[in-house]
Amino acid sequence: MSKKDNKKKKVHLICNAHIDPVWLWNWEEGAAATISTFRSAVRFCKEYDEFVFNHNESLLYEWIEEYDPDLFEEIKELIKAGKWHVIGGWYLQPDANMPSGESFVRQIEEGRRYFMEKFGVDGGKTAINFDPFGHTIGLVQILKDAGYENYIVSRPAKLIYDGSSLNDKHILWKGYNNKSVNVFKATTYGSRLGEFLATKYDYLYENQKDKKDIGMLWGVGNHGGGPSKKDLDDIRGLMKQSDDEIVHTYPDKFFEEYLQRNQNDRVIKRSLHSFSVGCYTSMVRVKQKHRELENKLLLCEKMMSHAVSDEALENYEHQMLREAWKNLLFCEFHDALPGSSIQIVENDILKRLDHGLDIADRLIFRSYFRLVKGQKPAKEGEYPVLVYNPHPYRVRTIVECEYCLAEQNRVPDTFSKGDVFDEEGKLVPCQNEKESSNIPIDWIKRVAFQGDLAPMSVNRFNIVNRLVEKKPFELPKTDENYIYFDNGTMQSKVNRKTGLIDSYKVNNIEYIKPGMCRLLVIQDNTDSWGMTVSSYQKMKGKFKLATPSQAAKICGVDKKQPDSVRVVESNELRTVVEASFVYSQSSCNIRYTFNKTDNIIGVNVRVFSQDKSVMYKLSIPTVLTGAKCIGKTAYGRDILMTNGNENVSHQWLMLKKGTSAFAVINTGTYGSSCKRGEIRMSVLRTPGYSAHPIGDRQILPLDRFSPRIDIGERLFDYYLWAGEYEEINENVDKIALINHQKPIVLNFNPSDKGKKAKPFCLLDNETVELVTIRKCEDNEGYKIRLFNNLDKKNTCTIKLPVFGYEKQVNFKPFEILTFICSPKAMKKTGLV
Repeated sequence: MSKKDNKKKKVHLICNAHIDPVWLWNWEEGAAATISTFRSAVRFCKEYDEFVFNHNESLLYEWIEEYDPDLFEEIKELIKAGKWHVIGGWYLQPDANMPSGESFVRQIEEGRRYFMEKFGVDGGKTAINFDPFGHTIGLVQILKDAGYENYIVSRPAKLIYDGSSLNDKHILWKGYNNKSVNVFKATTYGSRLGEFLATKYDYLYENQKDKKDIGMLWGVGNHGGGPSKKDLDDIRGLMKQSDDEIVHTYPDKFFEEYLQRNQNDRVIKRSLHSFSVGCYTSMVRVKQKHRELENKLLLCEKMMSHAVSDEALENYEHQMLREAWKNLLFCEFHDALPGSSIQIVENDILKRLDHGLDIADRLIFRSYFRLVKGQKPAKEGEYPVLVYNPHPYRVRTIVECEYCLAEQNRVPDTFSKGDVFDEEGKLVPCQNEKESSNIPIDWIKRVAFQGDLAPMSVNRFNIVNRLVEKKPFELPKTDENYIYFDNGTMQSKVNRKTGLIDSYKVNNIEYIKPGMCRLLVIQDNTDSWGMTVSSYQKMKGKFKLATPSQAAKICGVDKKQPDSVRVVESNELRTVVEASFVYSQSSCNIRYTFNKTDNIIGVNVRVFSQDKSVMYKLSIPTVLTGAKCIGKTAYGRDILMTNGNENVSHQWLMLKKGTSAFAVINTGTYGSSCKRGEIRMSVLRTPGYSAHPIGDRQILPLDRFSPRIDIGERLFDYYLWAGEYEEINENVDKIALINHQKPIVLNFNPSDKGKKAKPFCLLDNETVELVTIRKCEDNEGYKIRLFNNLDKKNTCTIKLPVFGYEKQVNFKPFEILTFICSPKAMKKTGLV
């Protein structure tokens, strides 16, 4: 034992068994490990009077309830007796960087619901998230508003901002609106079997020797295990010999006593970053489907609430939605969403996400078909398009719709052009484009049109077709070197010799350096996590414009060699330019969309990756050198690093310099870096599966094939927006949300029976986000959550036409407000 201070201390032993439900094993093995671990813990709770066991994660208790009911009943009795403590109260321990703010709320809500229903406890005032690879600043407000005072984590070991060690430190973590929680950053969450005293106790004691109260997490983890008889016997012996008071305890008790006699070591007002920065990018399909399901579920809740409140739909499907949410929550586990698991787990996670998406889609369209009633019958030759806008404000956006002609057009040398009219019969700007199918006959049609959509309402448009000589196409200004685009306020040009964007001006101000949207190849390694790095900056190569023959192979064209840079759509509404690129064994196809109605450039990247141990980054070299970088995070915004280190953010990030800004919106990319005004979006990386560096050992075997992450075809969407900071700052969240929760569009001839639905909710301030509306399970009301997207005070009026009243709401910066709304009143309620 190390030499201890003469002054008596109290050592708080918090026994747990960190169990990864999936990681290097599938969920079935995770369930088996849970049963074995919990059975051992029950035995030791009964055998050792002084011992108490701690565990969180309602998912694991659900497994016990389903697969070993007798063991579940024993645990119930131990909880009643105070020998077993439910801690944290979450569904599981998710990644703490990439889930949305609302996902964190549902992790807490679902866990607490289960624990209260089964055991009558909520998990206490200490949140538990031992193993995630960093923690967003947005969590502070969420934890505080959910009733937590404390938080226990074990990563990262040091802050990336200043390199300072966090091990065994007590931190006052401050977030938005000066809210704070007490954080114990434990060096480790567990110990090896039978070796707690031999390998951990003295080290952890020494780290905290200046404290009157010392906290230690112990118990075999990862694949479960928990306490062992040898460890418990050793601890019992130490309790008798030590001059210090040593107790088995639980997190709430530890924090209560620690804060009575000790001070926090430091105050931190930033995200707790970084560790394993490659996890912001590994397994892009998991990340993309996760983002998609997050948004589909919130869209579904709003639409179903709207339909039920208007009596167009009989039932709000609480149980189906809960099942879909649990699919999402499971996939947010900190070795699933970050992409550090084995390939079997990746496939299972994708299957679960698809299951959640299937439920959400079915409920969305069940609501949609009820909400579109009360429409006028279509006239002869009309194709009605019914567009449901789920947002509480008017949305002006390009709407895309495919429809099928009643009769195939077989008139030689003609094209059936669809014109789009609004409900008043006015022609709206529209453009006929290539449909999804590839049947060489004029039958399935695709039209894009400018929609001016009333808030939270069904908007009616009608397509009328007429025969013209050929599909309308207006080639933009082009010369030997460039394809030019000019919509009056935005000018851009695509280099025909490189396939890259060389100019992007808004109101005659240039925002980029030549060569925007080049796909860079960065040297990487086999490590799935990126454990040993903080950045990806070493260039290995670049994708270069394909030759016409290479472009033909990429495009699958066998009778003609297309231009390497080509205009594929161009007419009244937008111009779409396509370019093909190659690097080594890989290739990619990039489409640039230039709208005539706004200053945003759409960038669609289709990658065919075949190169291993590399990362691809999309380069966006702006002129905003020395700019501040800001990124969307969980219910807030985070300041991102500008030294080339890897950042993590959600739906968008933005450079700000003076009165200028440059935003990049994405639909499933979390990693990025920024240096000297150049944004590099981390597109994908190709390490091994669960390839964990240990010293200088060889990671992947050298005598066989090893599959790699994200080899094959992957698709990415980005939206680039340059201009005045004030405009972008106040609208970037709205534009990002519209691209994540798009209006529901269908060519459909509805019933004229019934009545048109009133909007459920209207907001007069578009910087306030309507996060969700959902039917309460225990009363007749609806829970409405609003969020102030700005880092300043804000106000808005919320109108509820379905109930016939309105209310003015005031917000603090980044404040989350939740209300219960009924036909009688609107009352503020808690986050959870």
